[in-house]
Amino acid sequence: MKQKVNDIYFLNLYDVSLCHEGLHMCTFYKSEEEYRKNALDFIHQGSKEHHKIIFITDKAKDFEFLDHFQKKASSLESTNFRTDMVLFTPQEAYYQNGIFSSAKILNFWDEQLEIARKQGYEVVQAIINMDWGVSQFKALDEVIEYESLIVEKLGAQPKLILICQYNLDLFHPGFINKAIESHPLCHIEKEIFPNSYYIAPKQYLSDAREHYLLRQRLHQLKEHRRAEEELSKLYKLTTDLRNFSHMLIHDLKEPIRTASMLNQILKSDHHQELSANALDLIERISHALQEGSNRIEGIKAINFYSKDRKIQIFDLDKILTETLEKHKSIVEKVEGKILCSCLCKIQIKMDIIHFHQIFLNIINNSVKYRKKDVPLLINIRVNINESQRIEIKISDNGTGFKPQYNNHIFHPFRRLHSSHEYEGSGVGLTICQRIMHEYGGEIYAEGEEGVGTTITLRFPPVISETLEESPMLKKAVN
Repeated sequence: MKQKVNDIYFLNLYDVSLCHEGLHMCTFYKSEEEYRKNALDFIHQGSKEHHKIIFITDKAKDFEFLDHFQKKASSLESTNFRTDMVLFTPQEAYYQNGIFSSAKILNFWDEQLEIARKQGYEVVQAIINMDWGVSQFKALDEVIEYESLIVEKLGAQPKLILICQYNLDLFHPGFINKAIESHPLCHIEKEIFPNSYYIAPKQYLSDAREHYLLRQRLHQLKEHRRAEEELSKLYKLTTDLRNFSHMLIHDLKEPIRTASMLNQILKSDHHQELSANALDLIERISHALQEGSNRIEGIKAINFYSKDRKIQIFDLDKILTETLEKHKSIVEKVEGKILCSCLCKIQIKMDIIHFHQIFLNIINNSVKYRKKDVPLLINIRVNINESQRIEIKISDNGTGFKPQYNNHIFHPFRRLHSSHEYEGSGVGLTICQRIMHEYGGEIYAEGEEGVGTTITLRFPPVISETLEESPMLKKAVN
């Protein structure tokens, strides 16, 4: 079981009501960029929640980096960044007379929690760069002893949310294994895992350690077996449901086709005998049958948009240019124009067919809901947001819709306009949403009636480089 590391999950982690006994998590990194990203995510979320933040590090670069961040945050008028951030070295936090001291550790956290309590904070977030542990911990069990002292303070008031950062290239595997065993949550490669290998430090250090380890291993074996059985049942159920959907779609199409054909025969062969009201009813029946057929095709499209995925990493500017070239004829037919700008050289990871499908559905919607008296203009902008997620905004100058329908348009068959006005199955954006969720991404819609619509796609980052203008996308795609 795993949870994606996104804003919602981080906010849940930092929700005081969910952290009944505090929170203790280890996070691993290999590059300086990854280390900075982990720290910034933690600080940003703490700032939004108005928590006090403690950063313990012996890196001079950290002090410069965090001092710059704090000055920048304090200069903002928004209360979203109001926080109290304090920096300490390991020597200040854990050493007494130059010697690593368990008494100093406990005293340090008692003092900091007392200060935070007087300042009115409900939560203290602490992030600790563990590089200093390489020289400090001579035996592996000393890691557990240290974590045991920290855990004692998790349930205090204010509540303590603690993240320990470990450099995978600096620590040997035995050390990392002990770090994993002593943290109930692990943040690995942009994901948070509830840790099935966790043993409470006090239990690990007790005489009954082997008993706890044995019980844990047996529990894991049973859980893995149970999970495999459930997964097998779920796979069979999914396969049966897919087959049933396929059969149902096929069986429903035939009576609708037959009814439509008979309705057409009635209209053509008995036109002279029927009243105006009867002919109107026949026309409405015909439209209803066509709508039913469209909905069946929509269900088919949702359930079978892609059975096989061929995931690869590709340059976003290149594939975006190819996608727009591929679909520009749709816009040209209505004498419209697509403008596109990309401010960063980035890569994206997904099936190219799915990428094309998302843009085809969105562009089709822009064409369908354009204003008849104004040339269609689609504006596409690519950037990287504060959370380092790849963000693509597709805006048009069409009819738009009221803001209260921002989420409504992703529901299948939910229309904002009559099916008499606009044809289609009504599942285009539903499919886009399913594809985005499949890749750990997000899709949002913002509309303004009479002004236009903006669709925002957010993808998880793969590689991000220094911001630069992309020559391939700088030009307009006409």
